[in-house]
Amino acid sequence: MQKMHSIVVGVLVVVLVVAMSGCGGGSSRSPALSSQTGAAVRPSSVKPAAVRPANAQRYLGDMDLDGKASVGDAIKILRIVVGLDDADPCADANESGTADVGDAIKVLRCVVGLEAWPIGVYEGGDFTLEQAMALAMATNPSAGSQANVDALAAWEDENNVPSGPEELQEQLNQWANAVLTDPNDVAAQIGLGMVILTTAGDEGATYLGYDLFEELDLQSATSMAFSGDLNPENLIGDAMGTANLSGMPRIRGGTSSVRPMSDDGPPSVGEIEDWREAIGTYLLPAIGNAQQRMATIADNAAPTTLLLSYTDGDGDTFTAYAADFHSIAAGLQLVRCGLFMVTAIDPDYGSYEWDLDLADRDANSDGILTVAEYAPPAPFGDIDGTSWTQAGACLRDGVSRLIAAIDNRQWSDSNELVMRALEDQNVSEIRGYLSDGLEVLGGQVNVTVEYANWQDGQWVDQDTAQVPFNLRELWDNPPGSFRDLAPQLTQDPPGFGNFKAEWDDFPDKTLSGVFPDPDQIKDLMDADYDRYVFSYGSLEIGDWLDYGEGEGYTVSACSYYNPLSGGGPYYAGFGVNDPAGRLISASVSGPGVVSLSLPYEEHWGRQSWGGAAPLGSVPPPAPNEYTFTLVDADGTTTMTATIEDYFAQSAVNMRPDNETVSAANLVFTWDECAAAVRYGVQLLRGDGGPEQEVWQDYDSVPHLPYTGPQLEPGNYIWDACMENANGNWSFTRGDFTVAP
Repeated sequence: MQKMHSIVVGVLVVVLVVAMSGCGGGSSRSPALSSQTGAAVRPSSVKPAAVRPANAQRYLGDMDLDGKASVGDAIKILRIVVGLDDADPCADANESGTADVGDAIKVLRCVVGLEAWPIGVYEGGDFTLEQAMALAMATNPSAGSQANVDALAAWEDENNVPSGPEELQEQLNQWANAVLTDPNDVAAQIGLGMVILTTAGDEGATYLGYDLFEELDLQSATSMAFSGDLNPENLIGDAMGTANLSGMPRIRGGTSSVRPMSDDGPPSVGEIEDWREAIGTYLLPAIGNAQQRMATIADNAAPTTLLLSYTDGDGDTFTAYAADFHSIAAGLQLVRCGLFMVTAIDPDYGSYEWDLDLADRDANSDGILTVAEYAPPAPFGDIDGTSWTQAGACLRDGVSRLIAAIDNRQWSDSNELVMRALEDQNVSEIRGYLSDGLEVLGGQVNVTVEYANWQDGQWVDQDTAQVPFNLRELWDNPPGSFRDLAPQLTQDPPGFGNFKAEWDDFPDKTLSGVFPDPDQIKDLMDADYDRYVFSYGSLEIGDWLDYGEGEGYTVSACSYYNPLSGGGPYYAGFGVNDPAGRLISASVSGPGVVSLSLPYEEHWGRQSWGGAAPLGSVPPPAPNEYTFTLVDADGTTTMTATIEDYFAQSAVNMRPDNETVSAANLVFTWDECAAAVRYGVQLLRGDGGPEQEVWQDYDSVPHLPYTGPQLEPGNYIWDACMENANGNWSFTRGDFTVAP
């Protein structure tokens, strides 16, 4: 994913990194730099007087900072008087020197018109985090003012880093005043959201146990939202794994599982509770507030309205529209989902001994492990249903907003953050994945279960079944404890220390409603196949298999014919399917390929390795056998795949080509080819910038009506793809213009 040096780099996600990745000291600790950035992208230490709006005012008695007198303001003052809320100098409406009942009465007299409002302007004093979070959202978002954009730009100067709580407070004052002046200014809302998160991170700087975002560098919020780590498939897997008591959910964005065991041994229960308190008390409310600010901008702005434009020091311009704020809000929702899931589960493991083997936990040596014998005792695994259900709501909203970001991206503006984040990505595939994920998260669907046996180095007895599946139930109606879902374990074979669970050992065979018809699952599991893969459309929900050495991998090789590509027109393409993510490296060699190291690809949770090699204008005579060398923790495995032939035929009579067309009723056609068994179209934006895939589709005839998102006026290029019976391809390129 391309890293972007835009102003939004320093917004929200950066602060999440700062707030979460190094909280280990008191409130005077400065945020730590990411080791992967050349410049600190953080709040500026510019004094607020330099950029503070001249007309921003705080009125005496205005406790909710809405600029008006209200009964709520009076109640807030009374709560301070009786000690239920912290003191606030603005509560002294009658300027007696302290908050008293007379202040509340004075505000109420303004409410009913007996006294003029405002009472007076409060000069000086600092905004509290609570007050900043209560400031208005953007109801009619407008482009950021130059003053606020300039203030945001100051973050890119590494000298503008708060050196302590005083300068952090100045930043809070600065951006709170900016929002008071104009709550519809998106730059002001970005700045306020950023500083709310930073302040919350500073106030919650307690021992958290892990570097929660150790993999997440300072990339943009849009890139994070579309990253391979923060995606529905991983979060669904976390929830399913937790339901099977196979581990605690991860905080996505980092490598550390949030569980009591680490390489250094388990932290104390007290340390874990401190960690949860810091997340629940400080970070979750702040992330929620920042997310709501970004979501409100996305929901209230017209899709085509330019909301932010910024040119960095290298002369690169970055822009933001409603789609980009959908993406930022989505990224924050996915972070909230992980945090809610972790903090919802009680981690109190009592005196549990983590280093014991399962066999050693069989207290009565009867060959059967009850949940009480092998799992930490209550309250470990008890679930706060409110937080767990909120995690599901965040996940669904995050996925929905990612779809909105894709659908509302501005194709005519290559500088847009979402356009940049999706650069060189298969956008149609990503959108299809998200759409499938949203359906799975929304309620009951029928998932496909693929099952097979492994025999003599290949999969046999392969078949599929359709099974009712309702993942939403796991979030909306969770059990009181995940221990309630865990089965007893039986030693098999006796005396060897291996344990397994039988169907009858599961106390809730629906898994808290996830499998509405458990008998179907029972029949599949009783058949005892070697591998089960659960999927829905493009979404793989789970892959269950005990892999042995070399098992589970599949390799492929095919030829490509593309006259317009340099190094060709002949190419060899290679792929390795690694469904369990076990490979350390993969390489291939053979005719025309001395040794090609295949890069790792994780696209929306799917594990694979792939690459291509040019074969020049005269390829090695086919058939060609290629040898794959696969290295995992168990050793080295070699597998082979063969390119049977070359499909050196171009598409003929392509339409549209070199013409102007209407976006309505667009159809891609060319002549049928006797050697082709499948045809496809890959449509890309072609306006002089980097190629951007818009849509793709495949069929048995070269007649493919366009069914993708609405095409904006402009230039496009497309590839007519043809596949022959041996799985080899040819590509022919055409171009056209969509009329305004």
